Amino acid sequence: MPDGFLDEDNGATLFCDDCGQQVRTNEHHECNLGPRAAEMEQWLDDNPGMWVAHNDYPVADWQYAVNNDDTRLGYREWLVSEAEATDMEEHAADVDDSNHDAGASTPAGD
Repeated sequence: MPDGFLDEDNGATLFCDDCGQQVRTNEHHECNLGPRAAEMEQWLDDNPGMWVAHNDYPVADWQYAVNNDDTRLGYREWLVSEAEATDMEEHAADVDDSNHDAGASTPAGD
């Protein structure tokens, strides 16, 4: 099944496996990696070796996550996952900020 296509799931809320975006059943959408995830994909392409480590995501952090059973991903897959999580957190913060700004009221003058 091509990326972005999801099977109907009896009306349940679905999320794209690639980008985490909420989607309707049988909806096709373009997955857009956030800036950090896109940079990570490029970094991985530029650093294909198995023993390379990314400065922002140390191997020790991945090992900690594995030891705590927080992930079963390999290090390279975990890098992308962490970058995507950071993108999603930043996007959520931007949405919260814009919602707060839209709902802000100006105090009435005297």
